[in-house]
Formats: sequence, structure tokens, C-alpha cells
Amino acid sequence: MASSKQTKRVREAIAKNSKPFKDLFADKEFKKYFKNSFNPMETAKRCPRGFSEDHPDINWIKLKTFFVSKSLTLKEFTSPGLAINVANHFKQLLRLNKLLQDAIDGKL
Repeated sequence: MASSKQTKRVREAIAKNSKPFKDLFADKEFKKYFKNSFNPMETAKRCPRGFSEDHPDINWIKLKTFFVSKSLTLKEFTSPGLAINVANHFKQLLRLNKLLQDAIDGKL
């Protein structure tokens, strides 16, 4: 879980320019591995302090986490290609982690 300071920095990056976030989640390669599995598990009930409720990306700004998941079938889980499949998923997760880290570091 991100600290409140980290969450605020990600929100500020989104408020400034949400395109990198939207582009990642719309990317064909990313969606191939996490099709329909972005889960806004925790969202602020109210508009976070310092942000406008009418911001065009308020739903992104309200996010507290960026959680993606992938369910595996029994066939996928027991297949000889499991390790490669998991490695490919983690490559995509690294893209998300880098984006979040860049936002926290003020690089976006």
C-alpha cells in the first residue's frame, strides 16, 4: 500500500497529465495480459483535498490503488508454459510499477 505522500504525488501527476496512465491501461499489449482486470479496489469517497471535484480525471484522482489481476485456468496453471506466462505478466506489471514510480519521483 502506498503512503499518503506517495498517493498524493500520483494524484498530482494524474491531475497534471493523465495521458501516461490512460495510455498504459489502453495499450493492446497491457490489455492482452490484464484484459478487464483493472480493479479500482480502493477509491476515495470524497474528492481528495487540493483537487477539484469537476476535474475531468477525478475518477482517476480518487483512486487509492492501482490493482490489476489475472485469473488462471487450471489448464494454464498446470501447463508447461506457466513460467513463461507468469514472466510475461510480470513484464507488464513492471510497466505499471515504473509509471507509478515516475509519478512518485516527479518525473511525469
